[in-house]
Amino acid sequence: MALKSTTSTLRNEQQSVTIPAVLRSRSATARNVPVVAGLCVPKERLANTTSGSVGGFDQPVPAQIEVLNRWNDGSVRWMLASFIAPEVHATACELQIAAHVDTSRDSSPTLSRANTAPAMTMVKWVNGEISLTTRDLNSDPPTERTLRLMPCFSDAHGEELPLLLDGIREEVTGTIRQVFVVSTRIQSLPFVTIQIRLTYWADAGLLQVETRIRNTRRARHSGGLWDLGDAGSVMFRSLEMSIGSDDVPANATTHWKAERHQSSRSTSSEVFIRQFGSGDRFWSSPNHVTASETIDVKTRGYEAASDAGTLRGYRAEPTILVEADSAFLAVAVPEFWQQFPGSVAATMGSLEVGLFPSLRGVTHELQGGEQKTQSFWLAVGSGTGNVNSLDWVSDTPRLMQSAASIAEAKVLPWFHCSIRRAGDVNPRITSGAREQSQTQSGDSRPPLAETDRATERFAAYLHQATSENFSLEARRASIDEYGWRNFGDVPADHEQTHYA
Repeated sequence: MALKSTTSTLRNEQQSVTIPAVLRSRSATARNVPVVAGLCVPKERLANTTSGSVGGFDQPVPAQIEVLNRWNDGSVRWMLASFIAPEVHATACELQIAAHVDTSRDSSPTLSRANTAPAMTMVKWVNGEISLTTRDLNSDPPTERTLRLMPCFSDAHGEELPLLLDGIREEVTGTIRQVFVVSTRIQSLPFVTIQIRLTYWADAGLLQVETRIRNTRRARHSGGLWDLGDAGSVMFRSLEMSIGSDDVPANATTHWKAERHQSSRSTSSEVFIRQFGSGDRFWSSPNHVTASETIDVKTRGYEAASDAGTLRGYRAEPTILVEADSAFLAVAVPEFWQQFPGSVAATMGSLEVGLFPSLRGVTHELQGGEQKTQSFWLAVGSGTGNVNSLDWVSDTPRLMQSAASIAEAKVLPWFHCSIRRAGDVNPRITSGAREQSQTQSGDSRPPLAETDRATERFAAYLHQATSENFSLEARRASIDEYGWRNFGDVPADHEQTHYA
C-alpha cells in the first residue's frame, strides 16, 4: 500500500498524509500498549507541525507526532508517531497513521499538542530522590498521584555514594507522551554520570524509566585491545532503583511471577528475584571472564525467594505488583535474563530494581568511555491491578511502515521494493535455477530484472543469517553472548586473533 495525501489550498497549505503500517507482536493479546515508531514522508508532502490519528482499530486512536527531520525545502522527512494501542494480538494488525498540519498554531514547534491536557506532570529532585507528580485536571476536585524513585550507587566496597543533580529538563511535551531527563553525577566520582530518562504515558498510567551510566574518563587500551582491568575503568558494587507510591502503604499485598507464562503468586512478605546467568547451556562461557581472569557467573539461571520458599529456573521474565485497597504499582524489566545480572524485589509496599544488583563476590566494571543504558516499566493506577498487564514488556510490539511507502518516500536511496511474482520469493532457489526451470516448463514470463536479482541475493543472505546453525541467534548462544556487556553485540570471528 502506498502513501495517500490530500492537499488544500487554504492558508498555511493545510495538508495530510496517511502512512500504511503493520503492528506486529509475538506475544499474547495485550491491552493499552504504548507504541513509538519513526515514519518517513516523501518530499513536499507534509509542510508543517502535525497532529495525528491511527486507524485500523475499532475506533480511531489519537497520535502524538514529533518532526525529527526535514527535507531541504522545509517539508517533513522523518517524524515520530506515539500512541496507545487499545489492543494488540499475536497476528499482524494493519494500521493507517494519519498526520495532519495543525494550522491553529505557529509553525515553529515540532510537537503537536491538544487544546486541553488531561493531566499535568511535574518532576522534582528532593534529597537524592526523584518525585514525579501527576495532577488529574479532569476530576473535580483535581487529584494527585506521586511516584518516588531513588537511585542508589555503591562503590566497590559497598559504600553508598551520594548523587548530585546537574539538571532536569522536559525533552518532549505532549498529551499522550511526556519525556523528562534527570541528569546526575556521583559526588565523589564526578567522571561517572547517571542520566535517568522518564517517559510518562498519562492515559495508560505507564512510566518507562531508562537509566544510562557513563564513565567519562578515557581508557588506555594497552596494545590496542579493549581488555578489562584498564586504568580508566571504574569498579562498583551496585546501581539500584527504589520505587514507591504515596498511594501504596507498607502493608500492601504482593503479586508476582518469575516467568511470563507462569501463574501468579501472592504474599504479604518480601519477594526477591535475581538472575545470575543466562540460563543457557553455555552459561559459564569464557566470554564472561573478568579482569581477574575468573568467571563470576556462579549460577546458571535465576532464583526467586519468598515466604513460600525458593523457586529456581533458567530464564526469568518477572513481573511484580504491590496492591493496596484502592491503588497498585507494578514493575517489569525487558531483556531481564538476556542482560544478566539483574534483580527485582518487593518489600514493604515498595519495589526495587537492580540494574547492576549487589551480588556476593561480584564487582561491576565500567571501562573508560563506556556507557550502559537499561530500562524498566512501571504501571500505576487506582483500583485493582493485574500482574499480567505488563507481559508485553518482554516482547514489545513493533510498528513497521510498509515497504512500498518507504520506497515511495525515497529517503533511503538504496532501498528498493518490488512486487514479486508468485514462486519468486523462496530464498533457497537461485535465480539461475529458476530461469532454467522456467525454460524447461515453457514459462514465457520475462526473467527477473537485475534489481530483483540483487534483492533475491539479499533475501538469501538474510535467510542464512536468521535461521539454522549460522543464524545470529545460534551463534550468540554458542558463546553465550549474553549479559549486560555482551547482549546486542554481533559475534565477530576475527576477534579471536588476539585471544587464540
